[in-house]
Amino acid sequence: MPRALAPLLLVLLATGVLRSSPALAGTTPARVCRAPDVVGRSEAMARALLRAGHCHARVRHLGDMGRGPVRVVQQSEAHLEVARRSGSCRFSAPYWKTAAHNGFAVVAHTGKDVDELWVCIRATGERRWLGKSDDVYPDWEGFDGFALAGPWLVYAEESVARYGSGSRIKLLDVRGRRMRTISTGDAILPEQIVVNTAGDTAWSGIGGPDYMEMVPSTVQVRPLDEATRVLVSRPATLAYVAVIKDLTIDATTVRWTEDGVAAAALIEAGR
Repeated sequence: MPRALAPLLLVLLATGVLRSSPALAGTTPARVCRAPDVVGRSEAMARALLRAGHCHARVRHLGDMGRGPVRVVQQSEAHLEVARRSGSCRFSAPYWKTAAHNGFAVVAHTGKDVDELWVCIRATGERRWLGKSDDVYPDWEGFDGFALAGPWLVYAEESVARYGSGSRIKLLDVRGRRMRTISTGDAILPEQIVVNTAGDTAWSGIGGPDYMEMVPSTVQVRPLDEATRVLVSRPATLAYVAVIKDLTIDATTVRWTEDGVAAAALIEAGR
């Protein structure tokens, strides 16, 4: 087969990747497969590391996912994918989930086992790895709350750690590489996250009892590169929790409903 027709994606299935090397009859016992983490490695290096871990693989071909180095882009107990050098912003495998998309970018994650998160920039076709669920913290669970507005991508990294739940918000201008991390404060698990085309971000948080604390229902806003402002903080009791829904943001204003009643606030006081 000509090199130009090389596979767009290479998948090493669990039935192969995690299969131990067979033992010779009557000699030594089978060696246990110890599959290493090969995300970000070249195909050749990934194959060498798998062999060194006494792991074998079967191969099937999938579609492309943008331009970039030929690297492993996803690994789990079920499969391992290697992206080729170029292609369109298409995440074609059945387990890839498109989390958000607009004219600037396509954001996709696997939602399987170890959750891999990627963005593909439409203008250049460049694919970029944003992270994986267990790379952030050993108890980190995954990603949620994706939103795109113009070039700005926002999402939450959520955890269920041994001492309680938590999250933090990530903000990225896909035209560059600077990733901002935003503390959610009282919003231990943001229910809604929104962003506008200027990079201003707002979120609402879950209210109610959480372990030994009463967590307030909250709405907060963070203008780009400025301090976070708390717009709403409603203490929770065992009898009442404020219900905040329909959170939106435009160039100047954050809007939401609280117990069905519409409310709004300026992104910056006095703007």
